[in-house]
Order: sequence, then C-alpha cells, then structure tokens
Amino acid sequence: MQVINSQANEIVVKYKKLKDKKYRALSNKYLIEGLRFVTDAVNLNQNLDAIFVDIDKADKYKDLLDKVNCKIYYLEQKVLKALSDTVNNQGIIAVVNIKQNNGFAAKNNCLVLDNISDPGNLGTIIRTAAAFSYFDIFLINCVDAFNPKVLRSTMGGIFFVNLFEYSIAKAVEVLKDNNYKIFAADMAGEDFEKIDECGKLAIAIKMGSTVESLNAAVSAAILMNRFKNF
Repeated sequence: MQVINSQANEIVVKYKKLKDKKYRALSNKYLIEGLRFVTDAVNLNQNLDAIFVDIDKADKYKDLLDKVNCKIYYLEQKVLKALSDTVNNQGIIAVVNIKQNNGFAAKNNCLVLDNISDPGNLGTIIRTAAAFSYFDIFLINCVDAFNPKVLRSTMGGIFFVNLFEYSIAKAVEVLKDNNYKIFAADMAGEDFEKIDECGKLAIAIKMGSTVESLNAAVSAAILMNRFKNF
C-alpha cells in the first residue's frame, strides 16, 4: 500500500484545486468530507472519482472502502488536511462527479431560488427540498451549490436534487412552457393559506435586503410543506 506523505504530491495538488469554485466548474467535480457524507455517497451510488483516507483510519473504514469502485488514495493525516475544509474531517474525503442533467424533466413540483447568497441557507433549502420531494431546483445568481459550507448544510440532500443554473427569464420561460403555476414568495402578497390550486407548482424564493438567516430557508420550508401534496 503506497502512502502519500507530501502535500506537494501531484495528486494532492490536482484535487486540492477543487476547493476553488472555478476549478469545480471546469472539472465538474467537488469534494465532500466526513464518514456520514462519504457513506451516503457510496450507498446512494454516487459517481465517485476518488476517495482519500487517513492511513491511520484505513482499517476502521475497510468495510466502506470495499464497496467502492473508484481509486482510493491513502494519505498521512497532515497531507489529508490540505484537501479538507473542516477542523475535523474524520479522516476521509471523497471526490464526487457532478451529476449532469439532461434538461428539465418537468415532472415534479420545483423550487426557484433567486440571489440566495448565504451558504448555510442554500444548503438547508436543498436539504428541505429533497425531504419534501422538490427534486428540481433553479438557481439564479445564488452562491455555488458545491461550496463546502453549502454541501455540509445539505446533509446529503445534494444527492437527490437536480440543479439548473438559469437566468430568471429562462427559468420563467421553461416553467411556463411546461405548464407550471409559479408562486413567488412576497411579504406584500396574498395569504398563501388561501391558495387552493392543483397541478404542477414552482415556488419562487427571492432574497432581498432583509435579514437572510430569518427568511429564506424558513420561508422555503413553510411553503414547500404547504404545497407538497398539490
């Protein structure tokens, strides 16, 4: 078993670039870390490019590693830290290939997110959307969905959703062409409890200048729950 013992190793240098949004976009890959996250990725048959393991944890994670069919690299702990975005990475990090969408399927209720800039908010919304079966999410001028903080906040929800980065005009066009009813969250709008519509719904959440931690994720959860059976 070969152990990588230098942060200057070409493999480490290559994958460390995935900590940068630009390189994630160019390579269509992202990093996840922690035992639960990597285990979920393996059990849900995500398309993994590689797994990095602290050599001291190799025996502990053997059963999990025996399930994968991607390249496994064993690293000294100090080297693994170069790939990590957390203080405690639990000694295991995986590289996931970004799922490629073949166009909008127009089957499910969906979510339109406009200008969600806080990573924790976006991650929580994605996690909640997956739980309420809103599997299609349009992202308009939002923080990168594969930002490490976003990913951690999704708690695995990222594996269940289809993401579409569109302009607002394109999103509206696609939704209308597929006979969606679009409901925009607006504090000055009508009482959503009075809405009694059937058919495919698209809920649009726009982040304004108000306190983001209070409204975006909570509003999205309330609305998705309200309309989940429509």
